[in-house]
Amino acid sequence: MTLSIDEIVGIAFRSKGSLIHRGALAHLCRMAQGAPAGTGVEIGVYRGSSLVAWSLARSGMGESIGVDNWSYPDPPNLKEHTEENLKQAGVTATLYDMDSEDAAALIPGPLAFVHIDANHTLAYVRKDIELWAPKLMRGGVIAFHDYGRTRADIQVRQAVDEWQAREPWACLGEVLTTIGFRKP
Repeated sequence: MTLSIDEIVGIAFRSKGSLIHRGALAHLCRMAQGAPAGTGVEIGVYRGSSLVAWSLARSGMGESIGVDNWSYPDPPNLKEHTEENLKQAGVTATLYDMDSEDAAALIPGPLAFVHIDANHTLAYVRKDIELWAPKLMRGGVIAFHDYGRTRADIQVRQAVDEWQAREPWACLGEVLTTIGFRKP
């Protein structure tokens, strides 16, 4: 049975602690479905609601991988919450409990889909783009959460805009705080 985007978003929001708006999550799912078959990776999982959503949207299209060091001070046991949320949604995903740079050294390309939602400071977002964008296959999709946020500690927009000025890819649209691009 194929789930609609609305059904997928509803399943993802059953898990506690989602940090993405419904409209942005629906956009993420549509971009994930529009990516080629192959492995998808999420950098920055937190409790796994977006990992659940795009994994369901890509059901049967390839492996789902989540990367996070789960070093958040509060709440505790986030990796266990993530594992439970994945289980309740019926999603199988490989979880890497490590930093993005360490995971990039272990996870081979080419990748079909990448969702970056980890450390939002400029240096880290730049590094995530440097590590993960080259791993995408031709036609692959990279998405960023918190692109539209304007807090001083969230510099996703600046890093993405700098990257796109150097390497323009086809923009798949921006919905609320989520934007995506297709690799030429």
